[in-house]
Amino acid sequence: MPLLNEDTTFYKIRAILQKIRYYLCMTKQFTRIGLIATRNTTPVSQTLHGLVDFLSAKKLEIVLETKTDDLLPGNDLTTADLPNMHQHCDLLIVVGGDGSLLHVARLVVKQNLPILGINRGSLGFLTDICPDEIETRLLAILDCQYYEETRFLLSAQVNNNHCVAVNEMVLSSKTMAKMIHFDIYVDNKFMCHHKADGLMVSTPTGSTAYSLSGGGPILHPALNAIVLMPMFPHTLTSRPIVIDADADLSITVTKENKITAYISGDSDIYLAVEANQTVKIKKMKERLRLIHPIDYSYFETLRSKLHWG
Repeated sequence: MPLLNEDTTFYKIRAILQKIRYYLCMTKQFTRIGLIATRNTTPVSQTLHGLVDFLSAKKLEIVLETKTDDLLPGNDLTTADLPNMHQHCDLLIVVGGDGSLLHVARLVVKQNLPILGINRGSLGFLTDICPDEIETRLLAILDCQYYEETRFLLSAQVNNNHCVAVNEMVLSSKTMAKMIHFDIYVDNKFMCHHKADGLMVSTPTGSTAYSLSGGGPILHPALNAIVLMPMFPHTLTSRPIVIDADADLSITVTKENKITAYISGDSDIYLAVEANQTVKIKKMKERLRLIHPIDYSYFETLRSKLHWG
């Protein structure tokens, strides 16, 4: 490959990368589109109507998630329950904020469905298509001009109970900040004992969410790593640590603990963890498939969402 000379500009390089992404994506064209929204608001309803009109004009097959069907009264479209969407569509479009996409992702990750997010929330780290860009952006994606990336999820197990997270697992007292005593083991090796309000275990995806607000580091999505971050620890020497995402992570609530602790995935499902019980956290083998516009840039997202210079 010839070296880049001084006349090569950033824009020329970006154009080359966009073409490479285009040809890498040529193997899959979406023809059956699933639509889902988890919030019943006027903006979401308006966007759903617009999507249906746009996709219908393109003669594409449209499948509405059963509860989403209620947001479009009078339609005659095919409906399907969320656990069966993979049988009816090859692309799932989520209308809402990042929270909506997280909720859907946890439920469909084992279906291996690619997901595209239309942002009707506040931030939009994952739902990165704005409503006024739908026609141009979606048209290009349907023409195979898109970029697909994958993100890993975490699963937590307490006895025979499980929960799943895209962003983070959090050990806490659930309702009120109270001190929890717990030990951390990595690959069956004792790491440390903590007295803190809890512990956050964040994926790279979640490193720009709850973890970021707590002072954690930003991890690039391509990294195979997770962040362990004590929450309001009893000692100032406690600091976040980044470990291999493939490590076996165990958190044992010790006998000194006087309250019931809880482990939660993306602040959704809560599993009780009593004294002397252990939470086992692992990276899931299934991965979330995200569809982006072909010119998607993770660093551009950081600049715009975090107001970097």
